Amino acid sequence: MGLTILAAGTSVPDMLTSIVNVKKGSANSAVSSSIGSNIFDVTMGLPLPWFIWSLINGGRAMDVVSDSLLISILVLVGMVAVLWIVFIVNNWQLTPTSGVIYILF
Repeated sequence: MGLTILAAGTSVPDMLTSIVNVKKGSANSAVSSSIGSNIFDVTMGLPLPWFIWSLINGGRAMDVVSDSLLISILVLVGMVAVLWIVFIVNNWQLTPTSGVIYILF
């Protein structure tokens, strides 16, 4: 329960920043922020603490027991693939159709 509240708490500032960017007419910044923050979480938020733990414990590998980590990474990679495909199909422009596709995914 604590992790869920923490996850929501860290996502709210990103959401508010995206809303401000969209209202200023910079929808591209909002989309890149929403994707970039998740990629940063997976590429830095998970490995960095594990790396520090390993350094503190003499280079010993840390056992990660998670039934959903692989699924989470696959969903993230799938979302990035959908993002690229939609961008390519729409000639690298954000359109109302691309917005609907992103909401559905």
